[in-house]
Amino acid sequence: MQPPATQARSETLLWIGDRHSLDFANAYEFCESQSPQLAYRNNIQSALQRPAHDVGVIVLAQSQRQSPPDHLLRQLDAAHPNSSRLNLLGVLCEAITRSPLHGFDGVREPWHRWKEVLPELVGKGRDETAVAHSVLIVSSSIATAESLIDLACSADATAVWSRTPDAKGVRNIDAVWWDDSVAVPTSAHSWARRTLMIPSGNRTAKQAWLVNSPRPQDLSNAKSGGIDLVLSKPHRIEPLLQMLEDSQQKLDLSAPIKSVLNEPENALPKNRAA
Repeated sequence: MQPPATQARSETLLWIGDRHSLDFANAYEFCESQSPQLAYRNNIQSALQRPAHDVGVIVLAQSQRQSPPDHLLRQLDAAHPNSSRLNLLGVLCEAITRSPLHGFDGVREPWHRWKEVLPELVGKGRDETAVAHSVLIVSSSIATAESLIDLACSADATAVWSRTPDAKGVRNIDAVWWDDSVAVPTSAHSWARRTLMIPSGNRTAKQAWLVNSPRPQDLSNAKSGGIDLVLSKPHRIEPLLQMLEDSQQKLDLSAPIKSVLNEPENALPKNRAA
C-alpha cells in the first residue's frame, strides 16, 4: 500500500460503505463532486464481486466498531495494491483510529476530519499561487491564538485577534477562525447570531470553527448557522490556508448535499466509473 498522495486525474475513487448518514454524507458528496471518476459499493463483498477499474483511492466508510473480516480486507488489498487508502470512522467507532486494520494502518481517521484529509487524496489541495488577505481569530487568549496568527502570517495574510467577535475598529475581514475556547457548541440560531456579529464590512467572510471532538449535531448546527468549515483538533493547516485564498480560487468544502446521495448503488452519474 502506498501512502496517501495526490492522485492522477484519470484514476477512480472507490467509496465503500455508508454514504447517507450525517457522519459521511458531506464527505461522500465532496468525493462525488471532485473526483473525475467515482465507483460506489455498499460493502467490501460488493467491491470484490464488481471490481472497479483503475482505482487510485479507496475510501472505506465504517459505521460499526466491528471491523470487516480480515480475509476480505486482504482480497481488497490484492485487488488494488497500489491505491491510496482512507478509513473514515463513524461516530460509533471513531475512537479506534489506532487499532490495526489490514491495508488501512496509519490512515484511519474519525469522520469529522474528512475535510483535512480528502482534498489531498483526491488532488484538490491548496493552490500555492493564490493570494491571502485577512483573518480574524476569535479565542479566549492571545496564547491560544498565537499559533493561528503565525499560520495566517505564513500565508501573507493580515491577522487580528479578539476575545469577542464584534472586534472594534476591524473591517473587511476575509476569514474568521473561531476557537472553541470562545465558540462552544450551540444551536444553529445561536451560531447565526454569532456570525452576524463579525465586522466584515463590504465583504462576506468565510468562517471556520476549531473544536475538540464535535458531534454530528454540532456540525449540522454550525453549518446551518453560517459556518463554512469545521475542523477537529488537532487539525491540519491546509484547510485554513485554503480559506485564505482568493475567492475565485477557493475550494467550496461546504456545498449542500445533492440529490445524488439518494441514488441506488447501480445508478452511475456521468463522472462515475462502473
